[in-house]
This record gives sequence, C-alpha cells and structure tokens, in this order.
Amino acid sequence: MPIPERSRFSVMKSIIIIGAGMGGMAAGIYGQLNGFSTNIFEMHSLPGGQCASWQCKGYTFDACIHHLMGCSPETRINSLWRELGAMPRELANTNECTAVLSPEGKIFIDYYDLGKLRDHLTVLAPADHDIINTYIEAIKPFTAGDIWGDLILGGPADVVRALPNMAKIFKWFKPTMAEYGSRFSDPFLRRAFPLLVYSMKEAPVIFHLARHGYGMMQDIAWPIGASVAFSRSIAEHYESLGGKVHYRSRVEKILTRNGRAVGIRLADGSEEFADYVISNADGRKTLLELLEGRFLTEQLRDYCQPPQDETNWAVHVFSWRKPRHFN
Repeated sequence: MPIPERSRFSVMKSIIIIGAGMGGMAAGIYGQLNGFSTNIFEMHSLPGGQCASWQCKGYTFDACIHHLMGCSPETRINSLWRELGAMPRELANTNECTAVLSPEGKIFIDYYDLGKLRDHLTVLAPADHDIINTYIEAIKPFTAGDIWGDLILGGPADVVRALPNMAKIFKWFKPTMAEYGSRFSDPFLRRAFPLLVYSMKEAPVIFHLARHGYGMMQDIAWPIGASVAFSRSIAEHYESLGGKVHYRSRVEKILTRNGRAVGIRLADGSEEFADYVISNADGRKTLLELLEGRFLTEQLRDYCQPPQDETNWAVHVFSWRKPRHFN
C-alpha cells in the first residue's frame, strides 16, 4: 500500500557519514539536531581522524592541535565548539605563538606580548627597526574584536561592524610569509619568519597575524588531555544525540544509483544504505578510490593530480628527559 503523501514527509531521512574525523562528527551532530538519523563509519578504533594524540612513558604527544581558536567565550567560534560539545573544558594558555630555532642555536620566539616581542626582535636584528615596527602594528587590529568570527559566523550587522578593522588588515591578504620574511636584512630572520605558519612559506601573512592577535586575546590555547580527549568529547556529544559511530568499519566503496550516492560497501563485504552519503575521507581517496574515478570533471581531475612542486612541510620532533632531583 503506498505511503500517504503527508507520511512521506514525516519519515526520518538517514545519512551515512564516512569517517569520524572532526568534519564527520560535526556533520553527524548537525544532522541529528536537524532531524536526520545518522551513522558514522570509522576505520580506526577511536574518533578524531587526524585530530589524535598518543601516550608513551607517561607523556602525551599531540601532533594535531597547536593553536586551537575558539577557546574564549567571547568569540563566535567558541559558540560553535559548544554546539559540538567540545567546550567548555580545561585549557592551558601559552605566552608565545611559536618559535624558530636555527641549527646554530639562535632562536626567534614569537611572543604574544607585543612589547616583549618588539624588544626580542630588536635584540635579534637592531637594523630591522622599521620592518619590526610594521609587523607589530599589523598585529594590533586583530586584537580589537572578534573579526574572524563576525565575518565567518556573524550576520550582516556583524560584518558591517567589522568593516573598519577590515580596512586596516586587507593589505595583508596578498603578501606571503616568504615575501615578508625577505624584507628583513638579518639573515636569521629572513630564514625564520617564513616558517612561522607550520613551515608553509606561501601562506598569506594575514593568517599569522590573525592567529597572533587571537592568541593575545587568550582565544588560543591547548586542551588538557590533548587531541584524543578533545575528539572524544565531541563523539560523546554526538552519541548523546542518538547518533552511532561504527568503529573498525573501513569503507571500501560508495555505492551509487542513477548518478547519486545511495550507500557504502564495507571491507567485510556488507553494504549499508541511506538517503544521503557524506564522505569525510581524503578528497582524492573519495574521488579516485571510493567512487572509482567515475565522477571526475576536468577541474576535479586536476585536483587529483600529484603536486608538481616539492613542498617542505613541518616535521614534528618530540623529546623529553627524566626530571632531575635535588637533595
């Protein structure tokens, strides 16, 4: 017997989500909040995806969270974290944004305190007085309010309110970290400055300035318990809303019908179906493997090509030693 039209609209729609990374869990939470029935399939035994950490000999090693924005209740990103169940939580603040150490032992510490930062840079490179002052002044507009939050998550009135400060920071969208670093005459700072944004020399300077400004407002901190605890709190919130995470469930194929995704095939050969499928897996893996390259446009084909140039990524190095005890 056909379902009456009114009943069709009352039936809960279902979503399959591939991957319990941050994006996958966020999709699940907002799906549950909006009346969908969601299931996340995760190949690992823990949530978080790349947002993960591990323990060894009593120490916690975190290769993911370095500068977590949205830690201050005064910012809009914090409200987003609260919706996802990640905030409020115990946090640890730091006094510096990042640091660069040369093989010779020379160190540039990018202090959040602008007075301390100016003095430190002046000692390192007294001849670069003007470039140092320009850098310090460029950070200040990002401490005047929640510019990023107003632009990304705010309404029209919030965007209008952010415009005066936008006029001051707009010029920093174009120059890269490498280009600004080349303005220093000091050889060490010429090498060190481009590495401040995780060694991504072509990153726009504005990203670093914003990160620095939000750090000064104590909106950037480290979550106690590291990435695993942070991810687990989001997973627990998702499950409290009725969602389910299927761990150790590797997805090998996205099933399609008439040009649209209708389900997934798991590594054990079983199949699951839903009204919608969301992939939080790597983009190339989704397009080339899970969808077997059957839906590539010219633009997507270019996206899937391996990079032609060499990229020097940051390398995580951890070290520790036993504390010394004194009598």
